[in-house]
Amino acid sequence: MDVQWLFHAPYNPQAAGMIERYNGLLKQGLRVSKHPPTMRDWASRLWDVLRVLNETPRKGGPAPVEALLHRTAAPIQLQVTTSETLVKPGYGRNGNILLPAPTCLKAGERQQWTWPWQVKSPPVDGWA
Repeated sequence: MDVQWLFHAPYNPQAAGMIERYNGLLKQGLRVSKHPPTMRDWASRLWDVLRVLNETPRKGGPAPVEALLHRTAAPIQLQVTTSETLVKPGYGRNGNILLPAPTCLKAGERQQWTWPWQVKSPPVDGWA
């Protein structure tokens, strides 16, 4: 059998294992993507999965794209708008009112948002 290895060192099981692991991550990313790829659009979905894999930080180090470019990715500006679902409560099957639950809190003079589990409740006697 005449096999030529083009993309990694031959007879190196560690390199072959790393490539197979990455190929498995690509397959898994394509499988669980929002819209499973058809034969026509699988190439564009592959680029989306590759971008996600390359921008995900690794354990104990930076993301592959950060290691390659020696800098972090530029921040993305998000536009925050109020939604009708946050203004008007919804109703459940049995008539219960469904209220949106906050995921972050902004309290007092702090300029940062805080997770709810990081906020202490006031003492029972009140603040002294």
